[in-house]
Parts: sequence; C-alpha cells; structure tokens
Amino acid sequence: MVKTLFNLNSRVYGNPFFKSNSTIAPLPSPSLACGRGAKTASQYLSANKLTQPHNITLSRRRERVRDRAGEGQLWFIPLNLKRKTTALAAAYLLACNLPAFAAEITYFYDGDTVKIVENGQEFKLRVNDIDAPEKNQSYGKKSRRALMSLCEHGDFQAQITGQDKYGRKLGKLVCHGEDASLYMLQNGFAWFYAHYSNDGNLAFAQQQARNSGLGLWHTEQPTEPWVWRKNHPH
Repeated sequence: MVKTLFNLNSRVYGNPFFKSNSTIAPLPSPSLACGRGAKTASQYLSANKLTQPHNITLSRRRERVRDRAGEGQLWFIPLNLKRKTTALAAAYLLACNLPAFAAEITYFYDGDTVKIVENGQEFKLRVNDIDAPEKNQSYGKKSRRALMSLCEHGDFQAQITGQDKYGRKLGKLVCHGEDASLYMLQNGFAWFYAHYSNDGNLAFAQQQARNSGLGLWHTEQPTEPWVWRKNHPH
C-alpha cells in the first residue's frame, strides 16, 4: 500500500512518509493558502529564496505532533531540515492546521483517469490537459499501461482543480516527481486537450512526439478520443 499525505482543505494528495530521503514537494497553487489574505505556499517559499523551493528532505527520525484542531490526526515533521528558510516554510504549512490522511491510487480506468481512495472514501480523478484513447479504442490499452507504469508504485501527488459534469474530480497528477500529463504527451500516449488547455509546453511536447512518430503517432492518422466517443456512444 502506498502511504501518502492528503491535505483535505488544500485538495492536495502528497508524498509517502515511510522511507528516508523522500521529499515533500507541494504543488504551487493558490489552494494551499490558509485563511483570508494568506500567502500561498509557493509565494512563501519563493519569498525566502530557496534554491529548491518546494523540496524538504526527510530523515529516518520523525516527530509526530497532534493536530491542534483536536481531531486526533498526526503530522509528521522532518527533524533534519537543513535550512532555516526551509524550516520556516514547513512551519508555515503546519500552521494551516490541515488534517493528514492516507491516500492511494487503486485503479486505472484508462490513460487519463484513475481511482483514488482516501480515508475509506473513493473518487475518480480525471487528469488535466490530456485526452487518452478510450480503453476499447486503438492504443487504449497501451495508454492505460503507460500511466500505470508511471504511477502504480511509489509516491504521487494529485492537486484537485475542479469537477466535471460526470462528477469526476479534475486535477494535476504527479508521480515520482513527474507530471503525468507531460509524460503521456511526450511519449505519444495521449492527445493534448487543446479545447480545455492553452499550455504551450504540453502542446509542444505533443508536437515533438508526433514528429518523432512515438506511440499512437506511429499510425498516420490516429483517431482523436473525442471523435471516437462521438462515433461510439454508450
């Protein structure tokens, strides 16, 4: 089982706390701000000019501090923080009083949708910015296996940004420190979802994969998932 940190209020699912030299790498997002007028975690870290602003090294020794909200949840605080500014950043995040839970990815529906279970409850996460082939579509199984190979074992983060009309959570997925959307596009396992995203880096990643004939681009004219779904209604 992959143990991870889940910050309920920030909608961020994070890294494991069971091995030495693992890192906490919070995703820069306004959703990490605590209270009215509070700085975001990324703003706070940048203000303190950290060389690696979002990384905090953990040692084998960890201190457990009970959540001040009195809900009985435990915070794990690294004791070998090497820089004063990093310690201040950690203190800032802790001050938000967010409860911690265990979370894990338990199922991969296809190359852009997974099931996450936290604290006994489950939900679907639809990964932002990409559209992968459907599982019954050509290259659908390979796309699903690609996402599994990246995220099935090890630490992950999921930053929830919204919800779609099907009730699925929408968000950014990072596995082993790698952006899943970028990985899937770079290797030709998914399409850039230009209708819902204007991320130039991701569009460029798809173009490079296409020019190199990687993955689904090995076929001359692969069918876009949104076209396939229209032609194969449930």
